Amino acid sequence: MGITSEELILIMEDDQDTVGLLVESLRQVGVSNPIVPLETGEDALDYLFSREEREGSGSARHPGMILIDLNMPGTDGREVLSAIKEDEALRDIPVIVLSSSLDERDIQACYAHGANSYLQKPVGPAGYVNMMRWIKNFWFEVVAVPRPKAV
Repeated sequence: MGITSEELILIMEDDQDTVGLLVESLRQVGVSNPIVPLETGEDALDYLFSREEREGSGSARHPGMILIDLNMPGTDGREVLSAIKEDEALRDIPVIVLSSSLDERDIQACYAHGANSYLQKPVGPAGYVNMMRWIKNFWFEVVAVPRPKAV
């Protein structure tokens, strides 16, 4: 049905404190999936498009879910989102945009480029736990997600 516990979660976030909050919050709500944090958009594109060899690469290059920070230096979340959704092998991966911005232009642009959700980053650890609980309930237990296509 939804994302399985074996599927990798890719986190694209340049702030290590936020990465820590995301990972700890996922664990607190019972998500035990393997997690790969990447600090830059370039790292995410390298990882997803097999541009360089990494530990855990190969079949893990098709994560079950991607949490992506919108505003990052260099290649930002908008560019990575577009690249994912333009690629036939990756476009079905649920991409959840996390941003401090509630600018309507950002929201519209992300959905226009195929974002599956756009969430404002919460304030404080309790807010992250609540957000991850919602993500777990919806993406792991409620919705049906397509399985990776054989390429």
